[in-house]
Amino acid sequence: MFGVGVVREKFISFIKLFKNYFFTAIVKNPIQNIVNVYAYRHYYYEILY
Repeated sequence: MFGVGVVREKFISFIKLFKNYFFTAIVKNPIQNIVNVYAYRHYYYEILY
C-alpha cells in the first residue's frame, strides 16, 4: 500500500517531468505537444482513479 507521502512525491515528480517535457515540446513541435498533453492527462487520470 502507498502512503500519502509516496503518492504526493510521485505526483510532484510527474508534474516536474511533465512541465519540462511540455516546454520542450512547445518549442519543437506544438501540434505533437497538444496530442501528447491529452494522452498524458488521460494516462495519469487512469492511474489515479
